[in-house]
Amino acid sequence: MMVSRGLSNKRLFLFTMRLGSSWSALAAPSNDKCNPSDKEKCALHLHSVTTPHNYGRIFSSPAPGFVMGVGSIGPSLLAYEECDTLLSTDAGISWKMVKKDAHKYEFGDSGSILVVANDEQATDSIAYSLDLGKTWYVIRSELFMVC
Repeated sequence: MMVSRGLSNKRLFLFTMRLGSSWSALAAPSNDKCNPSDKEKCALHLHSVTTPHNYGRIFSSPAPGFVMGVGSIGPSLLAYEECDTLLSTDAGISWKMVKKDAHKYEFGDSGSILVVANDEQATDSIAYSLDLGKTWYVIRSELFMVC
């Protein structure tokens, strides 16, 4: 279970695996912005269903254990437009950034394909990955517009 709550005009992302009896910050992936061992100043914060841009849940039922989200690394959650797209393949224990900027995302074929589309502006392209976000292939078409 995951929840987002506001404190002193800062939004923090906390999660629980103990039915709400204890809450923790998500460990930030390795990065050059801060020290991931200091969870107070360097945690992963994700936008959730309460954010107007993100209409879906963070978790994925078609790909058990796979989780994607739009978020930021630091002491608190940044504005959606300042966030990146992240992936976890171990049910949210560890994370990695898979796309710069905020993206809409979907899992296909039990997680063997990831599909993303830029969510910060209208686009005529989508990207897909067959290797958990290491390599992205772009499809452009005038036949569709992702808004």
